[in-house]
Amino acid sequence: DTAIVCTQTNTRKQATLTLAKTWVNGKISDTATVTSAGFTNAASSGLSISIGNNTTTGSSVVVFAGESGTISEAFGVSNTGNYVATLACTGNATPLSGNTLTVTPGDITIVCTESNTFTTAQVSGTKVVSGSFFPGSTVTYSVVLNNTGNATAADNPGNEFSDVLPSSLTLVSATATGGTAVATVGTNTVTWNGSIAPAGSVAITITATINAAVLPGTVITNQGAIAFDADLNGTNESATTTDDPAVAGANNPTSFTVRGTLNIDASTTPKYDALTDGLIAIRYMLGRTGPELTDNALGSTATRTDPVAIKAYFDGMNLQLDIDGDGTVDAMSDGLLILRYLFGLRGDALISGAFTVGAPRNTAALIEAYLQTLVP
Repeated sequence: DTAIVCTQTNTRKQATLTLAKTWVNGKISDTATVTSAGFTNAASSGLSISIGNNTTTGSSVVVFAGESGTISEAFGVSNTGNYVATLACTGNATPLSGNTLTVTPGDITIVCTESNTFTTAQVSGTKVVSGSFFPGSTVTYSVVLNNTGNATAADNPGNEFSDVLPSSLTLVSATATGGTAVATVGTNTVTWNGSIAPAGSVAITITATINAAVLPGTVITNQGAIAFDADLNGTNESATTTDDPAVAGANNPTSFTVRGTLNIDASTTPKYDALTDGLIAIRYMLGRTGPELTDNALGSTATRTDPVAIKAYFDGMNLQLDIDGDGTVDAMSDGLLILRYLFGLRGDALISGAFTVGAPRNTAALIEAYLQTLVP
């Protein structure tokens, strides 16, 4: 041997790094690019354009064991304030430290994905009504506003909720579990201003009375208006309406039907009387109209005295007057039951021979309970 050369070759271990950009509910046409810095070779996701829910994946580059670098994104259209960002990598033995990636000798294929979830407020509302629904009685609307978005629905200029009650109602009050509810009685209007946290809600209670002159059978319909800032730019540009959850479908108004009482002549003392209200009821069921309906059958304190108005009142009650529930209104059954009840008869004395065979309400207890609803 005259010249021996020995060479020790050390090849640096390497891996591939791929960057990806994912949009979650992104705003259409927003753009961003994910890049790396600090490695021998720079990686990029390439320009990613949001179409709502999509991922853009860049080309792989070689990175070497022992290198550390950072991964970041830059927005073109839009800005980071509209999104919640998360960075996650797979194939890396050493966990990320913030946005810093360290390549270890055992790493082979590293994929890092920057995900951006659009931040938005999404407010919807339900509205239900409760009450006895008699003229002059109180009704209560219960409104619940829900924010199903991942950002706070802000208290911006203008009302976040408004509700103008129909003229058949008189507004009494409005309260809320958060924010500020205002009842403007003069215009029958309720407004609410406030913020709602992500996944939060606020309950608004509206109290009103049904005007005494509203006829039975009148359907009163109402719906509140909701305004909110979905894109978080400080302006309530989005709008929807309340929904009655008892009705199939979305954004249904809330309705109820006004019921009548047996105070047919609207007397003050006594309110319910057999020889006035009971007698007029039987005459109505017998088809009497005009003076034949009311002659010598009005109370001394009656305020509803016009036979036309009384007939209209009865017409509105309709099947409320079907006391035994057989589907028809009959003087010799329903009328007789009303008359006996207003005379104070109860039990067998009330129902004997006075209800249709096979009628759903066919016991004294059932008939008394029903008649009680007509004399609140």
